[in-house]
Amino acid sequence: MSHLSTIKTKYKNQTTLEKVLREMECEVITGKNLQVDMAYRIDGNKHEDVDMIVNPNNTRGAKNFMGFKQSGEEFELLGDDYGTGMNMAKFNDEVKGRYAEEEVKEQFNLDPELSEFSLVKRELNEKGEVELTFERW
Repeated sequence: MSHLSTIKTKYKNQTTLEKVLREMECEVITGKNLQVDMAYRIDGNKHEDVDMIVNPNNTRGAKNFMGFKQSGEEFELLGDDYGTGMNMAKFNDEVKGRYAEEEVKEQFNLDPELSEFSLVKRELNEKGEVELTFERW
């Protein structure tokens, strides 16, 4: 018997988000008074306040150009990837997939009714979405 679920990902758990980013070999800086560089903004504001700066390791040495800002209960990715050699949208898609996977696995670990399931397969489909298959023993 198959049961499919679709999970729309919103970043709500900062601990999980930080864990995923570090597993992706990103430098993660948290603290107060953090800003990312937004050098190419039309409105002339060259910095944006964030709660977490993220420095991926494949950005031609560019630093502090993107980060996450808490907006209500969620975190949103902000930044300016111009000249960095990376695509923030593609990066965000990868983070979302890994974040969703971690959150789902955590729910399976915390809920006694779900703890008898184990992850047996992780695939990336043709749409770039992560598909997880769990099995009950």
